[in-house]
Amino acid sequence: MTKKILFIGYGSIAIKHIKIIKKKTKSPIYVLSKHFKGEKKLIKISLKKALNTTYEYCFICTPSTERMKYLKLFENNCKSFFLEKPISNNYKKAKYSLSKIKSKKNIYIGYVFRNNLIIKSLKKIIEQKKLGIINSVQVISRSYMPSWRNNIDYKNSVSSKKSKGGGVLLELSHEIDILFYLFGNIKLFSKRLTRSKNLKINVEDRADIMFLNKNKIPINLLLDFNSYLNERRIIINGSKSLIDVNLNSNFYYIYTRNKKKKYEFKNEISKMFYRQLTNYVNNNFKNNSVIDSLKVLKIIDEIKKN
Repeated sequence: MTKKILFIGYGSIAIKHIKIIKKKTKSPIYVLSKHFKGEKKLIKISLKKALNTTYEYCFICTPSTERMKYLKLFENNCKSFFLEKPISNNYKKAKYSLSKIKSKKNIYIGYVFRNNLIIKSLKKIIEQKKLGIINSVQVISRSYMPSWRNNIDYKNSVSSKKSKGGGVLLELSHEIDILFYLFGNIKLFSKRLTRSKNLKINVEDRADIMFLNKNKIPINLLLDFNSYLNERRIIINGSKSLIDVNLNSNFYYIYTRNKKKKYEFKNEISKMFYRQLTNYVNNNFKNNSVIDSLKVLKIIDEIKKN
């Protein structure tokens, strides 16, 4: 029997997933989106027809404000779901919606950096205490949002609209998920959200946040999508050594008192997306639980509170 695949939403991340899937399978791919105008080997489908069909895999790549709605709508039509991150723009609504879903074991969340070998290596280094006692952590994600998508005016994109779940916290929530993955539960200590005038959008474009984990380690997070410097780094200072991770350039340095050593990886940014979809189709959900994604959403809600 042919396995059918449904994509709900047809933005840049959906297109990225589709390109990978088309290389891995000949299964028919259906697209439910008003933005989809047609493409070879893809089948445009209406909501009415989609609800009268069953699928092996369902990818929900809509704006975050709509993901819970479609999850509930297609609960009985799909064997398993892939939800892009974040799962919603509202923690309480997401928690309530998920409480009504019968099987949350069949839901995979698209926090792709959990499939990055650099992040996996970093997790082992922390768990094996190779850095010694950790004194501080700094996580940085800077980019220039108007340059993200060449074919879309950034002012009209989901990223810049509060009503669609935009803003730097939701758009760059990967970094918050990475912190949960590496350090377990974290608590908000302080925060500052700012909105620059030059972008002329109605959402925050920078967040300076301080967390503490259970061991009271200070964790500083900087999220900024109004920066001409494109940077994604994790710096962990320990009593034995310091590690400086450059995720954009696929390497990290480990510094000790007398030397430094470089560890390089190849094409991790592209490879992690392939691993993610392989994990999903193989039902390997242990690295992307619904519970963890709710934790990310909950702490984002806390940060946004006045």
